[in-house]
Amino acid sequence: MAPVLLLGSSVYLSLAVVDSACFVLYEHKGAPRWLYCADPARGHGLTPGFSNRVTTTYTFPVTINPQGYRGDSWTYEARQRFLIAGDSFTFGEPLPVEKGFVYELSRLFPKTVRFYNCGVSSYGTAHVLETLRKECPIIRPTHIFYMYYLNNTRWDHIRPDATTVLDGYLVYRYSEDGRRLSDAEIRQKIRATLIKNNPGPLSYARLDHLRAFIRKQMEARRGPKSYMETADKEAYPTNAAEIAADHIRKMYSVAQSGQAAFTMIILPGYAETHYGFKEPGTERLLRQLGKTPFPILDLRQIATGQTIHRLARDAHYNEATTAWVAQQLALYIRKTYDIVSAN
Repeated sequence: MAPVLLLGSSVYLSLAVVDSACFVLYEHKGAPRWLYCADPARGHGLTPGFSNRVTTTYTFPVTINPQGYRGDSWTYEARQRFLIAGDSFTFGEPLPVEKGFVYELSRLFPKTVRFYNCGVSSYGTAHVLETLRKECPIIRPTHIFYMYYLNNTRWDHIRPDATTVLDGYLVYRYSEDGRRLSDAEIRQKIRATLIKNNPGPLSYARLDHLRAFIRKQMEARRGPKSYMETADKEAYPTNAAEIAADHIRKMYSVAQSGQAAFTMIILPGYAETHYGFKEPGTERLLRQLGKTPFPILDLRQIATGQTIHRLARDAHYNEATTAWVAQQLALYIRKTYDIVSAN
């Protein structure tokens, strides 16, 4: 009997170790505090002067300049100025700032060219529009690049009041059924999230994380279509593409009013390039936009399975892919403007 108990205990302890690894590698996500501040027009923005290490799926250093964006303080003496707007991919999550594609891009050009990174995590079309309205009169850019990613038409990304910041945490203002939450309800959700991100011994004893990992692996075997994020009709309502298309047309109008050129860049998703399908949300948006007076550079048409690589445990690009995006943007800019490469 004793050998059986000893064997059983050994197996259980081994599974407990695997369970812990599953949580650390596949489930653990940080809840950055004080990185974000409430913004009346965009729900949330980045806190000017913030400088610390931030944990999401990885831990990485973040410094926010006085203007409220990632990177060094802005100056405006450059003859040619390029404003790069977008979400967490443009922000450069979860990489050091020098590994993001905006920084990589800036190294490919001389100092007479300046790139302004206006990327903020959890931004969509509504937030980018408000960002352009706010920053274009200050930057007076030569050219605006909107870096579109497939989740930019999600319900919370097409309404600027979907988020706010409470007690230093970025939170949703609405419940899943569309009801506006009170501050007390939001604080309760914050507590629940913190508990989830820091589970107690009981969750490990039940092997919850190992079971969750196995369940996800079984779901992944359903085939490539299971990776389609924008097929979720609750997260991407039928009118999302129409609303997002209107936002993008208004972005172009903002650019025109400031005498800036405007280009929409479609960033490829990892699963799109590896499995050869296109996200339905992006295709719906392109149909709504129709023939546009501004160019759309679809990097999905250039990317291959050997080019686009995400980080382990994270949907964002790895360093090789951010460098590839920077190179594609550099090629586009050189074709459009007579700018020599940096020495």
